[in-house]
Amino acid sequence: MNCGCIIGGDFNIDLDSIVTSRSAISDIVNSFLKDNNMTRCDHVFPSSIGYTYANDFLNVSSKLDYFVFNGITVTDFHIMDLDNNFSDHLPIFMKCHLHSTTSLMLNAKSSD
Repeated sequence: MNCGCIIGGDFNIDLDSIVTSRSAISDIVNSFLKDNNMTRCDHVFPSSIGYTYANDFLNVSSKLDYFVFNGITVTDFHIMDLDNNFSDHLPIFMKCHLHSTTSLMLNAKSSD
């Protein structure tokens, strides 16, 4: 069976990190993505917003949240910087088209 895959969420690591203590974990995750032909949405749709996590009190920000995919068509992706966001993570919008090679048939029976 050939099917697509989407993985998304807080990876809790900057996959582009060059800091030695973090790059080993980034390397493991990036190897997994490469070995499984996964594509990062932020590579296909570059954003002017370079972070997904921000703590204004500590004055820090980084990219920790990702969507990766294979076997589907992603048509849109945005990191959204909203004025009324109560989280320290920015919302991410992803739009995709799923390809189906088989049709799903449902049989309904009534129990009179």
